Amino acid sequence: MSQRLREHAEQQYAGELEALARQDDRPRPTGWRLSPWAVATYILGGALDDGTVIEPKYIGSRRLIEIASGAEGGVPHHCSLARPPGD
Repeated sequence: MSQRLREHAEQQYAGELEALARQDDRPRPTGWRLSPWAVATYILGGALDDGTVIEPKYIGSRRLIEIASGAEGGVPHHCSLARPPGD
């Protein structure tokens, strides 16, 4: 059975990803479309300066996501939402 139960996150939340990319002026690791800050905001949710509300996709330890995404200046780990497909 190949019926999909829901859209992929990149499709379902395309508007949020576009808004984050427009407002993201922070440094990005090589090959990433978003900065670690934007990745953490996408996952944890928040409000952007333009009023766009980013819905949380994960409810749990904020620190865990900040460490995993490199949002606190650490070494970024792999995050498929921040990297182009196939990388």
